[in-house]
Amino acid sequence: MTAMPLPNSDLAGESWSFMLRIYERPGVAEACLRLQDDAGADVILVLMTAFAAQRGIPLSSSDLDAMVAHCRPWRETVIDRLRQLRTDLKTGPEPAPNDATETLRAQIKASELCAERIENDMLAAWLQRQPTTSAPPQNTPVIELHRQIATLLALRGDTGPAIAASIDVIVAASAAL
Repeated sequence: MTAMPLPNSDLAGESWSFMLRIYERPGVAEACLRLQDDAGADVILVLMTAFAAQRGIPLSSSDLDAMVAHCRPWRETVIDRLRQLRTDLKTGPEPAPNDATETLRAQIKASELCAERIENDMLAAWLQRQPTTSAPPQNTPVIELHRQIATLLALRGDTGPAIAASIDVIVAASAAL
């Protein structure tokens, strides 16, 4: 069986550009890492949710569940393994860390970023296949985005104060773009 190629869509390019721009905003990188490390969040999925909200693409709780299910195999099989390997090389095993293993670590980091771009493209293709609606969201875009990200994280468990503060940073940065 051959895998379907990902479409090279404008939406994929726009969403990736959005993710790079929002990640550069003050506090966003730290907030994303906190969500990833402390709440098990898929940062690409969180940022794609912010992108969808900015584009006026409504996402229900079942849409968020479907997005998680759509990219879970790729994330767990490829991205999570690359991230774990990169993280492990910070402290070992022998001979790490040294200059040679730092070069390897940098290559793995580049591969991890490439894998995240593929996840972005998968999610953009998923968004393109969804029916559009002219119905306005039930809440303001900021409240709606906060609700959607909180829903994503609730699927993973943790929604404490530090997590809520991280969501606030991402929502504010998204609104500012």
